[in-house]
Amino acid sequence: MNICGLSPSERLCPTGEESWGLPWSQLSHRYTKLFEMHDESLWKRRGGEYRNLLKTTDVPIIMQQQHEDIPASVAFPLQQAIDEFGDYFNSSIAYMLSLAILEGHKEINIYGVDNHTDSEFAYERPCNEYLIGQARGRGITVNIHGDSHLLRFSPDIHFEGEIIHYTTRYGYLEGKAA
Repeated sequence: MNICGLSPSERLCPTGEESWGLPWSQLSHRYTKLFEMHDESLWKRRGGEYRNLLKTTDVPIIMQQQHEDIPASVAFPLQQAIDEFGDYFNSSIAYMLSLAILEGHKEINIYGVDNHTDSEFAYERPCNEYLIGQARGRGITVNIHGDSHLLRFSPDIHFEGEIIHYTTRYGYLEGKAA
């Protein structure tokens, strides 16, 4: 199964397979399950067209709770996820990863989830990496598209106003791609 975020490699997410994504993605029509885990106040800021999309889609939409006016809405099993992983979900991708594990998927492919350390999504990275570790620890194969910074070493560390280059400081990294 595939988990698809919004970064450029999202376009490589295969069609014709089980693929989960976000309703506000331009590729949302390709997905077999959508995740809208934000509070309803955010939907209102996205406008009536977005709310209409949620109301009219026939693709299951995983949400905080089931909504009568959104027929395809399905409540996320939050308590089950908390019992299994702790209360540590800070992105739609984290909810997708936890549900994929709970549903017993044997392989998870991740596209469009770059979590660059210099982006607004950097704060989501530790939680996503934690859940990838949970999956791998349970024997689930997790494949991450090469454009992603998930589970990737960053050799330049900012420390006390300097950039420490680990390839210089620790010679064993010399010649290795970051």
